[in-house]
Amino acid sequence: MKRILNNVIYPVLFTVLILTVALMLFLPLAKIQISLHLQQIIAGEQSLFLFWLRDTKNIFHHTYIVHAVLFYLFAALGMVCVFRVSICSLKPLWIKAQPLIAKEKNLFTKLLFFICFVLVIVGVLLIKENQFTKQGYFPGSYFKGVDFAKTDPVITHELIADETGMTFYDYDSFPNAKFPIEFMVNKLGFPNAFNFDTRTVDSLSGIDTSRKKKILFVGDSFLEGLGASRFSKCFIEIYRKENPNQVVCAAGIHGSDPVQYRQFAQKFIPELKPDEVCVLFCGWNDIMNEDREPLPYIPQYTDIPGVGVINNYLPAALTGKPNLAFPPEKTYRIYRKHYSLFEKSDVWAKLAQQSCVTTQLYFNACPAVNYTTTPTQDSLATYHSLQKIKALADSAGTNFSIVFISTPEMKNFGTKEYEQNYRWVFKDLWSYVHFPPKGLITEQDCSSAIDYHFNDGGQMKFAKFLDATMQAKAKTSTSE
Repeated sequence: MKRILNNVIYPVLFTVLILTVALMLFLPLAKIQISLHLQQIIAGEQSLFLFWLRDTKNIFHHTYIVHAVLFYLFAALGMVCVFRVSICSLKPLWIKAQPLIAKEKNLFTKLLFFICFVLVIVGVLLIKENQFTKQGYFPGSYFKGVDFAKTDPVITHELIADETGMTFYDYDSFPNAKFPIEFMVNKLGFPNAFNFDTRTVDSLSGIDTSRKKKILFVGDSFLEGLGASRFSKCFIEIYRKENPNQVVCAAGIHGSDPVQYRQFAQKFIPELKPDEVCVLFCGWNDIMNEDREPLPYIPQYTDIPGVGVINNYLPAALTGKPNLAFPPEKTYRIYRKHYSLFEKSDVWAKLAQQSCVTTQLYFNACPAVNYTTTPTQDSLATYHSLQKIKALADSAGTNFSIVFISTPEMKNFGTKEYEQNYRWVFKDLWSYVHFPPKGLITEQDCSSAIDYHFNDGGQMKFAKFLDATMQAKAKTSTSE
């Protein structure tokens, strides 16, 4: 019995303990719930340290390295334990074979150690390769979510831009487009049930005392409804259904930033004369690092099938010149040259492009042309666009508001936390911003732990929050 405990049960328990510790290092405890989604597990490592150390300098990188080393050590130790248990189970065969290999004992021990070492390294690499893949990385490509493997991809141009640079869907090609959910697009290229023209909106609104309130919402993919199972499940459609006394105009295009919101407002506020304009502000990707000036007929983003979404407005750090934008075909070639290994001729690049892990190791050893993606608190790009929307609303006698879209990482945020993190973004517009209550959006409310778009449950919860916010604001305006 003692021999069984020493050779089998104790090693098994020790193995479980070690692998559990490794898992705890790999996941934030907050992510461990009754039902775990694979993407939540994958995103755990990144979200834990990025969220806790967001406002520090140089600490994140070093903490991440310490964490990664600990994970690899514990994972390797756990795999050694598993290997040892398997050896113990074969011990009877080992005893019988021992006389035959006695002369080669030292060689066999070294060979056994080498095999174990190789298995540990391969196991760790497979774990990280699977993690990178599930996070959206591709072999040979530096950016997450974009695969630069194709030399000449077919670009469908579903998103187009007008003479002002405002981006919208191409109404003529939209019926043939494939999207995660089926939704209609009006003739102006926005996912909405009716056209945004004065005649249509005024006819829906009516006249005199029975006139319906006109509300213009501007936003990005959240307003567009990405993440919902179907268009009727989008929060703006739920809001529309719950408020039949309002004419809801939803100008939302995925990938839009505050500059786009400003363009939507410049076009539709003078034309529609809404009673209310509301910016749906995404708290994790609407804060701009550098300003840009829209250029004629160049859409902000382009969806390239089999490649991903690319930004046609190149960062100044990449080009050396501010506000450069090109057609998608040229932009793709520029990105492919700087942020992939497919146009590099050295042997190491050829070898490294075979997997995500080796690709990222290559770019760490030979950094690509990099640029800052985290906005600094002296950046006014976001504020300036929001301020111009407010000025447009004031000049038209329109009420103005900003509704903040939170992520699961902000589920414990209250007024104090929001003020600490975002007061600098909104400045004197702070009083116009409406933040969600604690715990409104959690991991279970998102269709993906990587991009945080709401699933059907999250769409419903946010629709109720939006409804309550707009009703409370209406009461406040009436009392004033």
